Amino acid sequence: MVQLYYFAHFGFYPPEAEAEKNKDGSFTVHLAEIVEDHTATSAW
Repeated sequence: MVQLYYFAHFGFYPPEAEAEKNKDGSFTVHLAEIVEDHTATSAW
């Protein structure tokens, strides 16, 4: 769902997404793309 939101606003669909639940019940999401030998972050 976060990837689709990012696509709708920025025109790029990040192929990788990781989510981590925070102590307060919220989530931190990392959107990225693996490019050759490194990770290119699109957004946190």
